[in-house]
Amino acid sequence: QLVQSCPTCQAVQKNKPMEPLKEAEVPTRPWQWVASDLFHFNGKEYMVVADSYSGFFELYHLSTTTSAAVIANLKKCFATHGIPDEIRSDGGPQYSSQDFKQFVETWNINYRMSSPHFPRSNGLAERYVQEAKMLL
Repeated sequence: QLVQSCPTCQAVQKNKPMEPLKEAEVPTRPWQWVASDLFHFNGKEYMVVADSYSGFFELYHLSTTTSAAVIANLKKCFATHGIPDEIRSDGGPQYSSQDFKQFVETWNINYRMSSPHFPRSNGLAERYVQEAKMLL
């Protein structure tokens, strides 16, 4: 109340317009949308693909971190679990390549990129990267 009645406080206070709270997206079935991320651990490269519905994740060792390797392992994952409606990732070069764009278009998968400099925006994948590191 003191801050509200203080003219100086009001003059320097940042105006932050209130944004409406966005409802959290809740998938309605397994493998509806997945989050994916690449990581380096103990001198090796890995990719995690996490199901947003169940929290189950697949872990793939990558011999190379090219788009082709990412796509090949996503195809393995989808052969087991089905093709998701959406893939989310941090927008790393493997996910922003022309080959990857063509892959998601051909397979009719929506691609959503999180902020590349804000890891929490791809929180599901980041969470399972940490879990995978503990298991490795």
